[in-house]
Amino acid sequence: MCAAWTVSIPVAVRRETVEQAPALPDATRIREHIAAGHLTVTAEGNTKVKGEDAVLELYWDGAFDAVATDDTRFI
Repeated sequence: MCAAWTVSIPVAVRRETVEQAPALPDATRIREHIAAGHLTVTAEGNTKVKGEDAVLELYWDGAFDAVATDDTRFI
């Protein structure tokens, strides 16, 4: 996905994955893609809400065209 499109995550998503749950597989992949420059952490959005809420806020504000997730609760 990161090779085909410009992919960004809000700060809240990076915090919840990379910082708060660094041993989980998602955190490892996100950290690797950020380091490689394939994934951008956007400074936009509310940093005080849960990651899913930050994603939706950015989408609803028109900042992004689509949302992708593997989180069944979010879907």
